[in-house]
Amino acid sequence: MNPTDTSPPTDTSPSAEPGAAPLVDLSITIDAHPDVVFDFLVDPHKAFRWMGIGGEIDARPGGAYRVEYTDDDVAVGAYVTVDRPRLVSWTWGWEGNDAIPPGSSLVEFSLRAVGESTELTVRHTGLPDPDAARHHHEGWAHWTRRLALAAVGRDPDETSAPATDAPPGPLRPVADLGDADLAVVRIDIEASTEQVFAFFADPTKLLRWFGDGGSADVTPGGTLEIRFGEGDDAAVGVGEFGEIDPPHLITWTWGWLHSDDIPPSSGVVRVQLDSNGPTTTVTLTHTGLPSAGHARGQTVGWTYFVRRLDAVVGGRDPSLVPFDPPSTDGSADDEERSDV
Repeated sequence: MNPTDTSPPTDTSPSAEPGAAPLVDLSITIDAHPDVVFDFLVDPHKAFRWMGIGGEIDARPGGAYRVEYTDDDVAVGAYVTVDRPRLVSWTWGWEGNDAIPPGSSLVEFSLRAVGESTELTVRHTGLPDPDAARHHHEGWAHWTRRLALAAVGRDPDETSAPATDAPPGPLRPVADLGDADLAVVRIDIEASTEQVFAFFADPTKLLRWFGDGGSADVTPGGTLEIRFGEGDDAAVGVGEFGEIDPPHLITWTWGWLHSDDIPPSSGVVRVQLDSNGPTTTVTLTHTGLPSAGHARGQTVGWTYFVRRLDAVVGGRDPSLVPFDPPSTDGSADDEERSDV
């Protein structure tokens, strides 16, 4: 989660309300007991299996925290609280960074037992602005996915491969961006795989959360046409369904009418549903995008719509789900379509 090479998008806006202090607040469910996960936070040999590329940690109040996330990006701070197996916190900042100097912010990892699993919540406060919060959110989402893999004995480097990017997913959407020309979004939904799959397989249910109208023939080879927006300003996404394996997998081609960059059927969307106890982990992967900038735009859209899916499955009003696109610096890549 270094400030120059970050991975996933926000699942909550860094400053969701006017005047709110910039912060990171994300959660992930890990299929291991809190005592096990806690060891991967405080034991240097285990911590450096998923966190950074090296450094020094002395997990006791006042102990040093120095982690190299790349050769040039080094985070420095000191431990504040070590309360096994519930909480670890430390101060945080970057060597050579005047905006976020060493020790200028606070990171808190809190753990809560959910059966034999752990709900891990990361809060990072004291950041100077929403842009810094967004970058750090993206980074922590990436590194906590590596933690989730390491804690269950899997290779943390699996997070770089979309086909295996599937530890028990976060309680809210997380998307993996980096510099890849693909989008990956994951969310845990409190419902069975059969219940969630119905909101893809049943056109009426599908259109309750996806887009602003359209049609869907959810059969192999069937067509999909979804409108986003109204009137002359509406964008229309089109595709054709491919593999359908209830209740675990559904795929479709995807592109935009009248788009030279992402024309119809130029990409493939793959949605995988995995049972995770009382919840279903939904992993959506969109491949075949022309650039990392387009991937960022598509990920913003997919993140929004899987949050709407989560709301509809849970019986909530999807219109109340906020659309929180990240701010941009005006570059062409960052201005690519962000509907989906």
